[in-house]
Amino acid sequence: MKLPLSDNLVAAMQKDTGSGDVSPSHVGRVRHRRRPNETATDGNRANGTVLLVSDQNKYKSMLIRTYSSLWMIGGFVFVVYMGHLYIWAMVVVIQIFMATELFNLLRRSSEEKQLPGFRLLNWHFFFTAMLFTYGRFLSRELVNTVTSDHLLYKLVSGLIKYQMFICYFLYIAGFVWFILTLKKKTYNYQFKQYAWTHMILLTVFAQSSFTVANIFEGMFWFLLPASLIVINDIAAYLFGFFLGRTPLIKLSPKKTWEGFIGASVTTIISAFLVGKRNGSFSVVNLPKKGPVDRMAYL
Repeated sequence: MKLPLSDNLVAAMQKDTGSGDVSPSHVGRVRHRRRPNETATDGNRANGTVLLVSDQNKYKSMLIRTYSSLWMIGGFVFVVYMGHLYIWAMVVVIQIFMATELFNLLRRSSEEKQLPGFRLLNWHFFFTAMLFTYGRFLSRELVNTVTSDHLLYKLVSGLIKYQMFICYFLYIAGFVWFILTLKKKTYNYQFKQYAWTHMILLTVFAQSSFTVANIFEGMFWFLLPASLIVINDIAAYLFGFFLGRTPLIKLSPKKTWEGFIGASVTTIISAFLVGKRNGSFSVVNLPKKGPVDRMAYL
């Protein structure tokens, strides 16, 4: 009995290879039925990631998050209790971490090896911008802090008096430093880093200057948005933990519409309650003053 042409080809291929595997291009695509457990697993996934409501280890994760949240909230309350200068120091620390991440985005190790010390130039511009931005906010605070030491008082007063000149001198020194570090075959990379550094400084210090101004003009305008961020984050996690089943965005697969809507409603309600509560404390609403001026509030 003669076999069809296609069957002859398959038989010949099996004989040559010694196996029963046949290329799909010759005999067509093989269809596999999906097993029941695979269907159930994919039903609990969103973009390849298991949703929080379906995560088997969600209670363990919730316990870890609860501990870490309590520690962070406790640390934040302690910093607020210590006063305005400590809150400003916290903002500076956060800025340093932000700048570190942003500086590393466009770094290339091959070029960095040819430019020793070039990374220090970024931080030179960073601290120059910090002195320029925060000098006018901290001038009164530093003077009131060092009034007991005559020598230190004169030093701080001189720094405040010539703050703009010092910032101008530091920036020009940084620019000259940049010119002196230019090397052939790395011009493109160096000028990109120079422009990227200035964009980072504009992004980081433009918004933080308003934050620091709010801190010293009345802690209420800093505590209210910070408290709402904490409430929004906690509410989004809890609503997503118990009710989340509809994925929100592909960028963060575990975020859900239930968590987003629940957190939005909770934050709006909390804004009125927290704002009314904080508004009753004079120490939160009043601007930061010196020791003598503060006695007038008591």
